[in-house]
Amino acid sequence: MKLVSTMRNSLIVFSVASVGFFLSVSLSSLYAAESPSASSQPSTATAPAAPAAAAKPAVAAAGKPGTPIAQVIWVKGGRVSAKLGNEEERVLQRRSVLYEHDSVITAKGATGEISFTDDGIVSLNPESEFKIDEYKHKKGGPPQQEKSVMSLVKGGFRTITGSIPKDNPDAYKINTPVATIGVRGTGYATVLSPTKGLLLKIEKGTIDVTNGAGKVELSHCEQANGSTNCNEYGVVKSFDVAPVTTNVMPPELANLTPLTPVPAGFGAPGSAAPGSEPGAAPGKAVSSFCVGLLEDLYKRFNKLFG
Repeated sequence: MKLVSTMRNSLIVFSVASVGFFLSVSLSSLYAAESPSASSQPSTATAPAAPAAAAKPAVAAAGKPGTPIAQVIWVKGGRVSAKLGNEEERVLQRRSVLYEHDSVITAKGATGEISFTDDGIVSLNPESEFKIDEYKHKKGGPPQQEKSVMSLVKGGFRTITGSIPKDNPDAYKINTPVATIGVRGTGYATVLSPTKGLLLKIEKGTIDVTNGAGKVELSHCEQANGSTNCNEYGVVKSFDVAPVTTNVMPPELANLTPLTPVPAGFGAPGSAAPGSEPGAAPGKAVSSFCVGLLEDLYKRFNKLFG
């Protein structure tokens, strides 16, 4: 019996020691994941300097780094990425920054929302491609010098426009394969259907839809002073067919990606969190609950056997 008791005690001590070692290693790994590692910092050595420079996107035509003009609010459901010219495609996550000329791409089932420096927000549908063709904005600057020209290549989005079209409606334009969208301070949604063309829904304000065959204006009924002549939906079948309005919502506009207000204290573009900068590998997400649990167990272990 004494031998059995001794073996049992030895087994317990061995098990506890193993758990302690595991917790020690786990905590070290978790803290390393949360802290910027040496490998994540720009290298001063000559050999790795070339890959680090190649990973930097947002290079202007003159060869100078671009200025961030937007930031990712959230990403859900899969891969959302950005590509700038011939630069390597980079994966986006919360607080990743975007630049003029970036193309934002959502995979199947993936959605994401972007906040621009003029306080405009755009939420992208799955399987979309949205390009920032030209963007010029400076807080307090002259409205005539501002510009927001973007393109919907495929898929769809929902948006609430910011100060650029509010101060200068002519400065805002969304290009699509079949028509151009202009606004006067508004909220709207649009989808490019492979079979039906461009489908639009006005949610606030007014938008103009123009192509080579004609032009229509969409306005929300609540803002039409009770008039039944309001046109909340629009359809553009092709560039050679004039846009038309309808009060019947196309089914493709029924399940749009929701718009989320920008969280309070959300950092301005350019203040991205470590790991979210373009070209950087996404950081490891560590649950604060898991960290707290491991810390508590580790302290108890040290108190009993330290």
